[in-house]
Amino acid sequence: MDWSKAKTILILALLVTNIFLVATYGTMGVKDDPVTLDQGTLIELLAARGVYLETQIPKHPKSMEVIAVEVVRSVDEEVSALLSSQGAPELFNVGDKFPPEELLNIEEPDLASAYVSASINFITALGFMDETVKFSDLYLGQGDQILVEFQNIYGGVNLQESSIVCSFSQGSLVDMDALWLKPIATNRKKVALMEPAVALLALVGEKEAEEKLRVKSIELAYWLNIEDSNLEDTVTDTVFPAWCITYNEGEKIYFTAAQI
Repeated sequence: MDWSKAKTILILALLVTNIFLVATYGTMGVKDDPVTLDQGTLIELLAARGVYLETQIPKHPKSMEVIAVEVVRSVDEEVSALLSSQGAPELFNVGDKFPPEELLNIEEPDLASAYVSASINFITALGFMDETVKFSDLYLGQGDQILVEFQNIYGGVNLQESSIVCSFSQGSLVDMDALWLKPIATNRKKVALMEPAVALLALVGEKEAEEKLRVKSIELAYWLNIEDSNLEDTVTDTVFPAWCITYNEGEKIYFTAAQI
């Protein structure tokens, strides 16, 4: 997303919010008792512009941390070397523990647990495992592939665009792909957050005039704009809070939530 455009959209959204507050309440409120946009009014305003809410508008903290992260990628040579190391089959494969015809039955709890445990063994051996690594999903890939995905959670909030995926074939772990944002400092620096209403109003500015958007969820996340960051050459970066809006068939869009 173009940041100059995003900044303009957010400013316009704030202006729209303020105008609506004046029209609705006749006042902007005072510092000690601020007035917020009534949810019913907001829902009507969005629907009139083709954005339909199918979720609750969340409450949010007044501030969140800004996180310094190390950008870590999996290295193919290291993955291959570990997979071929002595003892690898016992630690990273599940094929010798279950009949071949059952290896795709990931609904079976013991098999699912075995895939996840083998994946944890592998990412631990590669040095990726820490308190921010959380199991996210186990699902079927192409052909006979089984994929185990881990997400990155910091302070109970998801670090978007950061994940580890382990791939299995016929019960054997065959690959791992990771783009991981590893928190490296906790300076406790916090920034004030914009209301979720601002992100929803900004969403109106991103859609085509006749386009209809059905918002499935809106939640806080930590987000690094991958498109604007040259991660090939980046060792460290800074991650800011953002509103993550999921709409229609699972499409996602992010709006910075930090008031900087």
